[in-house]
Amino acid sequence: MITLQKHIRATLGWYYSLGRKFLDVTPNSTFTVQIANFFAQILLILTFFLPIKILILLASDSAPHYFPLYLKNIKKTHLIVALSFLALACYLFYLVLELITAVYSRKGAQKLLENNGKLILFENQNLLATQVYAKFTRGLSAGTFTLISFLALLYIYKLLFVAATAYALLASLLIIATYNKNPLFRKSLNTHHAVALNMLCSIGFLIIFFCMILDFLYLTPPKIFPALISLLLIRQGLSRLNVFMQDIIALRSQHRQINALFFHNQQLIPQAGTHSEYLKSLLNEEQRNQWIPDALRSVTAVDLPMLSSRWHQLGRNDIYSFEAEFSSDKKNTKKKFLFKLFGNHSTSLAEQERTLLQQVRQLPTLTFLGNVKVGDLACHVFELDGYRKLVHREIGHGVISINKRLLAVIPPEGLTKRFSKSHQYLEQRLSHEILESLRIVATEEQLPGLAVFIEQYQTLIQTLSSLPRQIISQDTTSDTLLINETGSVVVSHWASWKMEPLGSNWPTGERKKLCEAVEDTKAQRPDLSNISSAAVVLCALAYAFERLCQRANYGDAINLLPDILEQLALVRTSSIEQGQIP
Repeated sequence: MITLQKHIRATLGWYYSLGRKFLDVTPNSTFTVQIANFFAQILLILTFFLPIKILILLASDSAPHYFPLYLKNIKKTHLIVALSFLALACYLFYLVLELITAVYSRKGAQKLLENNGKLILFENQNLLATQVYAKFTRGLSAGTFTLISFLALLYIYKLLFVAATAYALLASLLIIATYNKNPLFRKSLNTHHAVALNMLCSIGFLIIFFCMILDFLYLTPPKIFPALISLLLIRQGLSRLNVFMQDIIALRSQHRQINALFFHNQQLIPQAGTHSEYLKSLLNEEQRNQWIPDALRSVTAVDLPMLSSRWHQLGRNDIYSFEAEFSSDKKNTKKKFLFKLFGNHSTSLAEQERTLLQQVRQLPTLTFLGNVKVGDLACHVFELDGYRKLVHREIGHGVISINKRLLAVIPPEGLTKRFSKSHQYLEQRLSHEILESLRIVATEEQLPGLAVFIEQYQTLIQTLSSLPRQIISQDTTSDTLLINETGSVVVSHWASWKMEPLGSNWPTGERKKLCEAVEDTKAQRPDLSNISSAAVVLCALAYAFERLCQRANYGDAINLLPDILEQLALVRTSSIEQGQIP
C-alpha cells in the first residue's frame, strides 16, 4: 500500500513539472492568467465585503468609530454612494479579469498543443486542454492568495497565524496517520475528498474564530478593525486553500490525458484495469472459496460444502460471474449455482436487475435466490442446475423462444409507472427530428415513399401508443442464453431490460413466427384480445427502424419504409374489420 505522504509528494512533484512546462512554453499567458486570477479573487472579496460596510453605515447615525479618520470626515450619504459605486466597479473589474483569464487560458492551451505537434488524441481535447490550463492557473493563484493571506496575518494578528498553522499541521498529521492505518477511512477519504476538505476548512475557521474570542475575552487583543480584517483573511485564505487542493486533486485524476497533451515524450496511456485491490482479492480462488459459500448461506440459510468454482462468461464489463458446485444434502448429488458480483461502477445495473427479478416472477430466467453484500459489492445468486450455454446453431431458436415468452409476461402496473417516469417509450423516441434526417439522405426514388410515411406518421405513433407494454431484454446474447434438458431457454442476465410496446426487439426477418406467437399469447394475456398481429409486427419494424436511425444507419432505415407502410395498411384494414374505424 502506498502511504498518503507518498501520494502527496508524487502529486506535488507532478504539479510542479506541469507548472514548469506551462511557464517554459507560454510564460506570457501563464503570468497573465495568474495575475488576473489573483486580482479577480481580491476584487470578488471586496465586492461582497463592501455591501456589509454599506449596511453598517445605513444602520448607524454616523460612520462607526473603527472607520479610518479620512472616511469619518466624509458625509454619510456621500460615503454610502461612494462605497456603492466602488462595489459595482469592483464587480465589473472582476468580470473583465475573468474574461481575460478565459481568453488567455485558451491561447495558452492552444500554444501548448501546437508546441507538442501531436496527432489528435481524443475527442474535445482542445476543450480539455483549456480547462486544465485554467484550472491549473486558478489553483496556483488560489494557493498564492492563501500564502499571502497567512503572511499578512503574521503581521496583523500573530495569535491567529499561530492557531491556523498549528491546526493545519495537526490536521494533516492526523489525517495521514489515520489514512495509512485504517482501510475504511482510506476508502472513504478517496471517495469523498471534496466533502472532507470542505469540512476541514470550515472546522479550521471555527477553531481560529474561537481563539480570537478567547483573545478578546482574556488576553490582549488588537483593535477591532485589524481583527475584522484578519478574520476575513482567514476565511478567504482557507477557502482559497480548499480550491487549491481540490484543483490539484482534479488535475491529478486526469494525469494520463494531461501528460499526453502537454509533454513531448508522453503517449496516451489507456487506463489500466479498473479492478481495485479489494476486488482483485475477491476474484482470487482462495477468497472465492470463502465468500461464495457465505453468499449462498446468506440467501438460502443452508450450509453446503463447496466443491469447485469457475469463471462464467457474461461478456459484461465490471460484472464478475462464477458458477460453483456444491455437495447436496442428498447422497452423491451435486448442486450448481451462479454468483454475479457487481463492481463499484455497476451498482445501478445491480439495482436494475434486482428490481426486475423481485417484481416480475414470470421472466424466462434462472431461479433468483436473492441478493447479498460481499463487502460493499452487490452479489446476485441463482440456481444453475441442469442448464448449459447454447451452441451456435441453437442461438437463433433461443432468441425467438425468449422473445415469445416475454410477449406473455404482463409488466406490473407499479413497475410500468416507475419506468415511464424515467424512460421514453418507442413512440416518444420516434421524433420529427428523425424524419428531417431522413429527408437529407433520401434519394429521389425514395422521396415519394418517405412522403407517404410522413403523412402516416401520426397513425404509426397512435398505433404504437395503443399497444400493451412488454419487457424486453437487451442482454440476450450467446453468453447469457442458457438451455436445460427439456429445451427451456432462459436469459441469465437482466441488468439492461427495458419496457416497450408489444413486439419490440423481435427479429424483423421472423414476422410469421411473431404473428403465430401473438395468436398463441392471446390466451394468456386478456389485454391482447383486440390487438391485431399486424400492429405487433408494425411495432417490431418500427423498433428496428428507430435503432437504425439511432446508429445513423439511415440507408437501411429508409429501406424498411416499404415494409412499415405495408403493415400500416394492414393495421388500417384490420381496424376497419373490427369496427374501430368507421
